[in-house]
Amino acid sequence: MSRKALARPEQTLTPPLRKGDRVRNSCATRVGVAVRVYPNGSAAVRWDDAPLKPGRLVHERVPRELLAAHEPLELNGHIRFVCMRALREAAMAPTVYDALDVAGEALRQLSGLPREGGHHA
Repeated sequence: MSRKALARPEQTLTPPLRKGDRVRNSCATRVGVAVRVYPNGSAAVRWDDAPLKPGRLVHERVPRELLAAHEPLELNGHIRFVCMRALREAAMAPTVYDALDVAGEALRQLSGLPREGGHHA
């Protein structure tokens, strides 16, 4: 006989995830981006704190019930986190080209952040 876990109230009306959504893992308190969403609701997530490795995607498939939409409390804190991680990894990179790859990945992450204010032409 199988037992089904009862859904928590905050999980019953959660909207479906989409590729590119910012999510957090309720168990490990990690934040990342959904790089692929599967039909059963689970998602492949690229975590923000995962080490950057040029030419290699670092993601993990996570069940939907363990994911929640992430609404950052302070965007400046996230920008600082991305920049500090990129600086640390670029300083430890074995070659200049690897350091440039790390910087490029950080810029790509920053370009995907929501913008505040008006649209500039």
